[in-house]
Amino acid sequence: MIKQILLGLSLLVAACTTASSLSLSEVDNSRTINTSIGEEITISLAGNATTGYNWIFTSTNGTLFKTIQETYTPDRHPTGLVGVGGKFTYKIKTLKKGTFSILARYYRPWEKFNPKTDKHYEFIFEVE
Repeated sequence: MIKQILLGLSLLVAACTTASSLSLSEVDNSRTINTSIGEEITISLAGNATTGYNWIFTSTNGTLFKTIQETYTPDRHPTGLVGVGGKFTYKIKTLKKGTFSILARYYRPWEKFNPKTDKHYEFIFEVE
C-alpha cells in the first residue's frame, strides 16, 4: 500500500515538473507571449514546400532559447496527388529570462525577401 502511495505521489510530482507547451500560428502575429523558462513553444504555419517557398525563422536573441525541431508535414491527400500544401513547424524551448522575438518569413531562399509581397510574422516572447 505504501509503495502504491509513493508511486502515485512520484507520478504527480513528475507531471507537475514537466515542461509546459504552447502552440502558436498566424493569428498570434505581433502578439507578446508571456512564458517561462523551460516551456516548449511550437509555431505552425501553412505553406507549400513544393513551390520552393519555405518559412525561414530568425530571432533577435538566440541565447534565450534553443531550437528543438524544424519540420514540414504535407496535408493529408489522395495517393498520387502532387503539389499539396502543408504545415511548417518550428519548435523551441526557452532557456533563460529575457525578451526575444522570432521572425518568420515565407519566401524562396534563392530570391531576395520582399516585405511588401512575401508573408511574414513576428512572435514576441517575454520569458519570466
